[in-house]
Amino acid sequence: MKLIRSKTKKNIGKKKSPDSGNDPATGIRTMDIEGAVDQKTWKMLIVDDEPDVHEITRIALKGFRFDGKRLELTSAYSVGEAKQILKNDQGFSVAMIDVVMETEEAGLDLVRFIREEMGLWHIRLIVRTGQPGKAPERYVIDNFDIDDYKEKTDLTTLKMYTMSRNAIKSYRDILTIEGNRAELEKKVKERTRELEKTNEELIEISLTDALTSLPNRRNAMQQLKKHWEESNRTGKPVTVMMIDADHFKQVNDTHGHDAGDHVLCELAKELQHSVRTDDLTCRLGGDEFFIICPRTDEAGGLNIAQIVGKNVSAMKVKTGNGYWHGSVSIGVATRSPTMKNYEDLMKAADSGVYAAKKA
Repeated sequence: MKLIRSKTKKNIGKKKSPDSGNDPATGIRTMDIEGAVDQKTWKMLIVDDEPDVHEITRIALKGFRFDGKRLELTSAYSVGEAKQILKNDQGFSVAMIDVVMETEEAGLDLVRFIREEMGLWHIRLIVRTGQPGKAPERYVIDNFDIDDYKEKTDLTTLKMYTMSRNAIKSYRDILTIEGNRAELEKKVKERTRELEKTNEELIEISLTDALTSLPNRRNAMQQLKKHWEESNRTGKPVTVMMIDADHFKQVNDTHGHDAGDHVLCELAKELQHSVRTDDLTCRLGGDEFFIICPRTDEAGGLNIAQIVGKNVSAMKVKTGNGYWHGSVSIGVATRSPTMKNYEDLMKAADSGVYAAKKA
C-alpha cells in the first residue's frame, strides 16, 4: 500500500497556494474567518463514497445545535467533488473524511490538499475509515494535520455527536482567537499611526518658530549644513543673509511685547514674499532673521538683499498709537575658500549685520 505523507506540523505553512490569501503570520485566511464569524450555521462536509455513511451521519447529528447555531451538512461522494466544494466555499467548520475512496489513500490526499494547497488551517478535520489496516492510526495521526482519527465501527451515535461537538467548539475557539488577534492588530496599527503622526508633529514643532511659523534656529542650522555639504560636492556657491530689525527694541519698550510680536510676524511675511521659492527664510530668535540662498553667488545674494531691503522699507506696521516704519540691517556672505565650515559662513553674515548697523 502507498501512503501520501502530509507535511508534519512543524513544516505547516511553508507551502502556500499562490492565490490562497493567507495571513502570513498565522496561515489562516482572514477573509474566510471574517465571513465565518457572520455565518448563521456551522458547516460540516461529509466526504465518503458510501451513501449509507452519509445517511447515518445525518441521523446521528439530527437536531445538533451548538452555541445557538444549527449544523448544516454537505455531502461529497469523491475527493474530486470535495475539492470543488471547498474551492467554492471555505466556510466549513468541520470535514469528516473517509480514507479509502477512489484510491487507498484518497482521503489523506484530500487532507494534504486542504491544509497545504488551499491553506485552510482553521477547518477541523476528522478522518474516518472502515479499513483501519489500510492507514494505520499511529502513522496518520503522526504525519497528517488532522484533529481526530476514528474507525467507523467505533462511531456510535453518542460518540459521533461528542466528536462533532468538540471539533466545532475547537473551530469556534480558533475564530475567537483569530478575531481577537485581528482586533488587537487593528488597534496596534491605529495606535502606531497615531504615534507616527504625533512624532511628525513634534518634529515639526521642534523645527518651527512658534511665533512666525518660520523655520527656527535649529532648522536653519540643519539646512545650512546640508547646503554647505552640497556646495562641497558640486562646487556651486551658497549665500546667506543675516537680517536684524532696526529700532525694534523701541517698539517693545514703548508699545509692549504684543506690538513687538505683531511687527515680527509682519516682517516675517514680507521677508518670505521678497525672496525666491528656493530660498529659505528662518527666524533665529528675537528680531534676528536668516535667509539661505542655495546655488547663489555673491552678486545674486546682494541683488536679493537689495530687493528685501526695498520691500521692507515700504512697510508701515501699526504699533499701538504709532507705527514701525520698516527698516532692517542686512549682512550678506558667500562661501569662500578661506571658510572651513558653515559656521564660518554664518559668522561672516553676522559681521555684515554689525557693519550695516554702524553704517
